[in-house]
Amino acid sequence: MNKSIRKCSLRLIVILLSFSSCQKKVKTNDNSSVSGSESVSVDSVVENADNKSSNEDLIQNDKIENKKTNSNQQNISDSQINEEEKSSEKEILEFTVFTDESKKEKFVGVIKKNKIYIELPFEINEKKLIPSATISYGATILPENDTFCDLSNEATFTVTAEDNSEKTYSIVIEKESTCPGNEKHGIVINKVEYKKTNEKIIIPRNKEVVISGSDSSWKEFYSGNLEYYKGSFFSGRNVKLSSFVMSKYEVTQQLYEEILKSDETVDSCPSGFSSKPADGEVQGLRPVEKVTWYDAVYFCNALSESVGLEKVYTIENITRNLEKQIISADVIADTSKNGYCLPTEAEWEFAARGGNPQSANWNKAFSGTSSKFLNVENKDVDSNLDSYSWYLNTSSAKTHEVGLKKANSLGLYDMNGNVWEWCWDYYDVIGDSTDKDYTFNGQVVNPKGDSSGSEKIIRGGSWFDSMYYNCVACRYKYSLKNACSDRGFRLIRHLN
Repeated sequence: MNKSIRKCSLRLIVILLSFSSCQKKVKTNDNSSVSGSESVSVDSVVENADNKSSNEDLIQNDKIENKKTNSNQQNISDSQINEEEKSSEKEILEFTVFTDESKKEKFVGVIKKNKIYIELPFEINEKKLIPSATISYGATILPENDTFCDLSNEATFTVTAEDNSEKTYSIVIEKESTCPGNEKHGIVINKVEYKKTNEKIIIPRNKEVVISGSDSSWKEFYSGNLEYYKGSFFSGRNVKLSSFVMSKYEVTQQLYEEILKSDETVDSCPSGFSSKPADGEVQGLRPVEKVTWYDAVYFCNALSESVGLEKVYTIENITRNLEKQIISADVIADTSKNGYCLPTEAEWEFAARGGNPQSANWNKAFSGTSSKFLNVENKDVDSNLDSYSWYLNTSSAKTHEVGLKKANSLGLYDMNGNVWEWCWDYYDVIGDSTDKDYTFNGQVVNPKGDSSGSEKIIRGGSWFDSMYYNCVACRYKYSLKNACSDRGFRLIRHLN
């Protein structure tokens, strides 16, 4: 109500009350009645009434202000409480990847601390997958769920909690369910699994083995002085090898042709034994041969590319002969890559001996069996070897389907005989002549031989050779630009 209007109204009320009071009797202390009226100041009543109204207004305004202040204080307090109550949880609870939007094909990751391990079939392209993560309540994740991501090369996901703290997870793709490191399945290309291309883990992932050499490891079967019978592990040489897997079989003609058949610069069927396999044997499962050392590393790159692995070799300035074999090239190896490559001779011998220097197998003359002779030098035949090798005494002068003889203690076939196997190293008659280039803290770490030369190491003997060339410690050589029907190769991959 307007203040002036209210004031006039009060005056009118007071006047009316004063008039009415003139008719009333006023009692005295002696109970006598006196007629008359009380003397009342209208202005005083109005002023008092007006003051009372003003006071009530001030009180009401104070209450409103106090309420606002209390409300603001309550909001500040609530804000502080809410800030304190914001969660710091930032965990990935479950992690699944899908191959396409239909989400029919899925693979579940295994979460270990801040890493997520996902095992994929070999043919799955890890560069185009759809992740779906279950995370802590109130947290967020980047990259977001249900969007295509490249999960190769340890991709990362970052989870942000309500309090803005973060945790980063690395994705580790392991393609070991259908080929690498798996004994049950072979290499899969275009959804076709190729027989006898299985692999075996020799030194597990992220592990290392130090081999303290001992002359007794070869004196069990050799008492002479020829350096090339002493192998890679002998007294005073401590060799450290990193983790790798090796093919259980020598590379077959079938696999070699499949990988290179579309490459017009290459003869994808080079083998001298390209027909008339032994009774009951499969032609395509005989080992490929008549490949130069350069052809072998070229194939390694082609296979790596076919199955989505990184190429180990850089190969430039290639020269081929009329038979399309590579006879010269500049080759550089990067063993930090995860693709296929040739073993070093130390890796080859470690696997051939069975991978355990404390085992009795380590000191045996051949891969998987001992010799009948104390000195194998110049001995052509050893009946102990017959069940393990296609060599001079058992081969009928030709190659045979891989994997038909007995395996060694690691499950590797034909480490003796069938075909010689190319290794990475250049040959030197003294096996440790380049150790200075690889020695750290008294250990020769992953030795790879000299940086140049004209001959490469070959190991294991062949269908054409006497028994002593099958010896696990026998180091032999061949020109890296020449090919022959008794020379093939076996693959490894490093598990860095």
